Amino acid sequence: GEMMNILKKEQALSEEDIQRLMADHSVNVRNDTLKKLSVMYAQKDFMEKERRIAEEIFRIAAKDIEEQIRQTLSVNLAVSEDLPQDVAKTLATDTSDAVAAPILQYSNALSSQDLIEIVKTGNEARQTAVASRAIVEEEVASAIAVHGHETAVQTLVRNEGAQISEQSFHTVVDRFAKSENIQKTIADRKSVPESVVVRVLEHAGEGLQKYIISKHRVDPEKLKN
Repeated sequence: GEMMNILKKEQALSEEDIQRLMADHSVNVRNDTLKKLSVMYAQKDFMEKERRIAEEIFRIAAKDIEEQIRQTLSVNLAVSEDLPQDVAKTLATDTSDAVAAPILQYSNALSSQDLIEIVKTGNEARQTAVASRAIVEEEVASAIAVHGHETAVQTLVRNEGAQISEQSFHTVVDRFAKSENIQKTIADRKSVPESVVVRVLEHAGEGLQKYIISKHRVDPEKLKN
């Protein structure tokens, strides 16, 4: 119907389009329209003026009362390279984990500082989404090591794209030395600082010790004391 005319390629988005879109009280219509709009935006289908208008629509829709609408935005805009930081932050701090998670895991619109704040205050699901990012910068990884629930920390250590400093590894061992899940995940990681491997060995069971010694080529001299 009329709503879909907004999204025909050859038509520019106008201010009236926004008014019409936001005035439509049907959740399904809003959802379908926003899905098309956010997909087109992420694919860079808009000219500059239309992009700005789309972003204004996203600002309003990111606070929509319907979770389904906010989730549609989050899922489709998470991959956008141009998403304004304020929209990303609104979605990333949504009351619903389902809305926040795609942005936290995939969006490049959030700064390291944004991610660190979310790790410090966030629940397990949100911390785990951040720990799953293709690249986890060292300072973000450090925040997860210090504040993360065990699942988030395990996800971080399993993520070869996470830049984990020697100090952060030691923090993980300080907090979770007795966790077999964490021991095993550290053991499985490609490269772990020797000082960390030696500490994990102290707590590991015999089977895991053998695995660690062979995989990480630990010098037996280091184990005597």
